Amino acid sequence: LLLVNGLGLEPFDAKKLAEAASVKLVNCSSEIPESWLLGDEDEHDEDHDHGAHNPHVWLSIEGAMHQAATIAKALSEIDQAHAPGYALRLAKLEADFNALREEFQPKVKALKRRKFVSNHDAFPYFAREFGLEQVGVIQRTPGSNPTVEERREIESMLKEGGADAIFMEPGFDDAASRAIAESSGLPLATLDPFGVGEPAPGALQA
Repeated sequence: LLLVNGLGLEPFDAKKLAEAASVKLVNCSSEIPESWLLGDEDEHDEDHDHGAHNPHVWLSIEGAMHQAATIAKALSEIDQAHAPGYALRLAKLEADFNALREEFQPKVKALKRRKFVSNHDAFPYFAREFGLEQVGVIQRTPGSNPTVEERREIESMLKEGGADAIFMEPGFDDAASRAIAESSGLPLATLDPFGVGEPAPGALQA
């Protein structure tokens, strides 16, 4: 199998790659209802044109469960002898996801400040699920720092009290985020969209 997130996230031709490798292509977002998806607010260059919908669905629990179910279905279809095992592990994963949501929703609900700016437009599904509000992004094109005009727009919004915190991301240039946080006097922290870096050892276990 070649698993892809879909929704225009991959910069390569997934269909061509799967055909060349003689493997089945699985779009992990293919069974997510379109009514659940959010529009893509970023302005992208040719290498980061995601399409009509924001592709970062895995950063919400509901989106991650949709994708896990699609993966389990694809595995069961090509390995029918072990289909019950895939179903069992999917059920366990969904139980773990639901436990995480039940643990953190009350904690987030208790927060008095809910508006934030992130490095790029990765967290709208996460924000929607937990009652937060992503009000702006530093890098409208991931990996490219804001233009002078874009930075002025962000700083103007922040001066008017439009956000309560700024979040950086691992693997991206954080100079602009740090400078804007300093000029606005807002706290700066890190949110990890799991887009770069090595997986934890446990992620590779069957």
